[in-house]
Amino acid sequence: GPLHKSRKYSLLQEIYSRNSFVVAFLKFLYLMFSHQENVMEIDEDSNQATHVLKIYDESKNKEYRLSLPGHTTVAQVKRDTYTLTGIPVLRQIWCGWPDLVRDNSILEHLGLDEPFHCLTVSSENSEAVLAPTVYIDLAETDSSHEDFEDAAENFAVDDEMFAASSSNRNSPLIPNDVEDETAGSVHFIDGFTYRYGENTPNFFPGPLEDAINEACMKPAKERRMLGIYLHHDGSVLTNVFCTEVLGSESVLQMFTNNFVLWGWDLTNTENRNMFLASALKSLGGPVADTVRKITVTELPALLIIVRSRSNTELFNVINGNIGINEFMTLLIHAVDVHAQMLETEIKEDELRAARERIKIRTRSSVSTIFTGRSSQRGSQT
Repeated sequence: GPLHKSRKYSLLQEIYSRNSFVVAFLKFLYLMFSHQENVMEIDEDSNQATHVLKIYDESKNKEYRLSLPGHTTVAQVKRDTYTLTGIPVLRQIWCGWPDLVRDNSILEHLGLDEPFHCLTVSSENSEAVLAPTVYIDLAETDSSHEDFEDAAENFAVDDEMFAASSSNRNSPLIPNDVEDETAGSVHFIDGFTYRYGENTPNFFPGPLEDAINEACMKPAKERRMLGIYLHHDGSVLTNVFCTEVLGSESVLQMFTNNFVLWGWDLTNTENRNMFLASALKSLGGPVADTVRKITVTELPALLIIVRSRSNTELFNVINGNIGINEFMTLLIHAVDVHAQMLETEIKEDELRAARERIKIRTRSSVSTIFTGRSSQRGSQT
């Protein structure tokens, strides 16, 4: 009845007053965990959110559309734009970013327009920026003659360090007196990485013949193309090609997934002759003749070697006088053609294996029949 309910209510009040600390603590735990769940939900939603960027390339009068997750940085957008437009990151001039944007800024924190945000990119002129001339009036300085002598000594040390660093960078990737292809390959990889940084292709270490075996002399399901990169320091195209084309993320990913890449430096005559002899031995006269006819102005170059059925042959030669977009187009074409070749060969291998299984079963059946007849004749006699 009503009396019973009031008694129960008074008991609850008494328990609550005596255990107010416990109740308060439980409330605190509830609020804390519910807040964490809300934060986790917000983080998950923000990670799943995507931002659509419409990027207009003024130099080519072309628009690109990128759908990127919210955690993408501005630096990643610039690298993706380089892949699309061929404009190096350092040459990109942007219009449309919010104020105070930085390369490490995240898209979801920039307050971009929805449902898409419009940006414009162009390429700055490649004219050299001259350093300002600094004039020093020695009459107004407090430095003594001894101070300038000490400074001169310090500059001399710095000049020596700079000269050593410069000589290392300008030295050939493979020295003249290299012992063999294995040593030359190791020198090439170390020199290439030192000169152009860590964002470089993963070259195969070892002689050319081993690289051919790794790429081409495997079953069709495991086979890849062989890319032979030929380097020459005497070409004006080398530095741009190595940094902007071979250093591109899309190109590096393409090499990793579809190629075994092997590199060699043709700058020195001895090393050039060593490669020609190896190519003649491992790939035949036509490939060696093709390389022999490539001029310095056409280098660097990438030779694409494929194996179709029982023949290892030259598929294409890509010279270094092209941009990133055309280079990627040629690589994609090579990958598509090679995939079709492998698909045909895999089907032929499967049909051949099926025919062999049928032959084995037929021979086994015939042998069983003859064995059975022979045993029957023996029992009749």
